[in-house]
Amino acid sequence: MKKELDFIIIGAQKSGTTTLFELLKQHPNLYLPPEKELPFFGTKREPNGWDWYMDEYFHKEKIDEQKLWGTVTPVYMSTEYFAEKLFTVCPHAKLIAILRDPFERAYSHYQMSVKRGIETRSFPEAAHELMTQQSFENARQNPTENNAYFAWSEYGRILSSYAKYYDKENILVLSLNELEHVPKATLDKICRFLGIGLFTPDGLGKKFHQGGTKRKMPLINSIVKNKALKGLGKKIFDGRAKRTIKRWLYWIDQWNTKKGSEQKDANGIELIELKQHFLEDTKLLESEFDFKAPWLQSLKP
Repeated sequence: MKKELDFIIIGAQKSGTTTLFELLKQHPNLYLPPEKELPFFGTKREPNGWDWYMDEYFHKEKIDEQKLWGTVTPVYMSTEYFAEKLFTVCPHAKLIAILRDPFERAYSHYQMSVKRGIETRSFPEAAHELMTQQSFENARQNPTENNAYFAWSEYGRILSSYAKYYDKENILVLSLNELEHVPKATLDKICRFLGIGLFTPDGLGKKFHQGGTKRKMPLINSIVKNKALKGLGKKIFDGRAKRTIKRWLYWIDQWNTKKGSEQKDANGIELIELKQHFLEDTKLLESEFDFKAPWLQSLKP
């Protein structure tokens, strides 16, 4: 009986993980649970133990053990402390990190918080408050949805922590740029990395998740977020039904989001300093891994 996962897409958040999930779940030799994000560490699942987690989401489903089992869990790139934790339960897993321009990722993360109603600052205002050394340290150790826009884009720092435990040959670093511009070649690279046959899934080249800050119909969002209805649902439905409903709510949220990027002021002094910060972190990333960041020039003054 399998005791660990064969592969984990560890992130980064807002960098194409949903697209990878939708594509890879179609491969006949892979199994990904229907619920895209299924973290163990740092959640209410963790006290139940790793064996419970494997049993609940894999063994109970009677998944063919000849397949490679994996998850898409972007939160595992939210802090460097997850690396050691993950290694204790999945020391042989292959890790996939898909990344995007760290400045653009941070802004997309910010947009998501605005849409959820947990961020009222302008982007430059958030940068001014979050770019102090103390704010960075706080976000690295205790990340939240509206304090870690920039800390979660420190790919070099975070992936270096994984390289302390996992052989670099078991860490594949990709860019969203690759997935968008050469999707078949990128998917082939993943398949070779996992040791599975090449394939062409439905939707190759399509974006499955696009962000925005506004709703088409705000009333729908109010109903979906209603705490009383959520509480009633927890009492009525079992675990599997809850997971199905959660997937439906995700797609409703996607449909109800106005797509398209709002303009951001990228010329403020704080944002120029932020790009310099990301430039140094990107250099660390390139020195640690066999990876050339396509966004390097965009960060230079």
